Amino acid sequence: MKLKILRIFISFCLLLITCIIPDTYILAKHKINPEIEKLLKNPESMDSKRIRIIMLKIKDMDYQYQKKTVNALCLTGLENAEEALLEIIKGDYEISKQYVAGRYLKIIKDKYKATNLLKINDPGIQNRGLIALKGCEIDDELFELLKNLLQADVLNLRRNAVGVLRHSNKKKNLEKKVSMIVSSMKTVESSPNAEKMISVATIGRIYTDAGYTYGSFIMAISVLTKEDPDILDKYVSETEGIIRDCFIIVKVHQDMKLKKDKSKPRKRIGYKLIEINSSLKRELYRIIKKSRINFLRLQAVTQFLTIGTEEDLSFLKDIAKNDPFNIPPSTLTHRWKNELKGLAPEAPFYPVRDKAETVIKVIKGEPLPRPLFVE
Repeated sequence: MKLKILRIFISFCLLLITCIIPDTYILAKHKINPEIEKLLKNPESMDSKRIRIIMLKIKDMDYQYQKKTVNALCLTGLENAEEALLEIIKGDYEISKQYVAGRYLKIIKDKYKATNLLKINDPGIQNRGLIALKGCEIDDELFELLKNLLQADVLNLRRNAVGVLRHSNKKKNLEKKVSMIVSSMKTVESSPNAEKMISVATIGRIYTDAGYTYGSFIMAISVLTKEDPDILDKYVSETEGIIRDCFIIVKVHQDMKLKKDKSKPRKRIGYKLIEINSSLKRELYRIIKKSRINFLRLQAVTQFLTIGTEEDLSFLKDIAKNDPFNIPPSTLTHRWKNELKGLAPEAPFYPVRDKAETVIKVIKGEPLPRPLFVE
């Protein structure tokens, strides 16, 4: 009986809490005032003065109301609204800065205004800005911002920064762009997460953060120097270590492009044989055997899909049998787990060996048992 009375009392107290507490307390953060409500329902009626009124009130709003306000600002079409969104991104609000940055990028008419996001000390916001700036003309201000981001501890920032260089006008400031990339290469391995394994969407976790970043640099240099490959000789002779290895891989790739028209078709396989300088081949041998960056070793083996001949078979067979780099199957995507099921379901996967075996089949003109391993 007493327990029943206690339950009734507790229920009554809860009813008091939900019904008798004044609406002004519960809804304080939901209904700011009638004027703000009216403005948010009719964003087209906003002007600069009204936007300032809203910005004075926004810190008192909860998450949902701040989101509603941001969406309303985006519909005004006013430059002041862009400035207001930037103020929210820079400030301390409940709403996600990433969300506001995304909305900001959607309403700016001039893509170059995305540089404003690069000035905010938040890697997530900066990455959004860098992605939006791909294809933009690079002026002195943006060069300086990119130069700083190419030295960031967060290597994903470096990858997106080099992406901006890669998608810019190839003929302008080529030497300056390549020099900036080289400066960034020199400090990649000083990043706190350089040795951390990162996930690549199509494969899984097989590369370190540093290795994948070198891959982005190789791609950018290859694109930028496409119309001026002579600059590669300078850097091959002036650099050393990993940086030189990157330029050698780019040089092999560029040489293959130049000689593609003179290439010979291989038997039954969709790869053409391209002959390159024997000294470059020896450099690739060295990278495959001695480089400590597995991404570079994989890239070097991949080149033999088009430059490999029967003379390379002995070397490639040794790699296919003895290369030490391996990863557990659990780090691969489901697609690759399925591809490898018939080979070794629980055994470690050897990416360089796998690539070497594929190259051997291509050189011999044998059919491939499954899709190529994609880097």
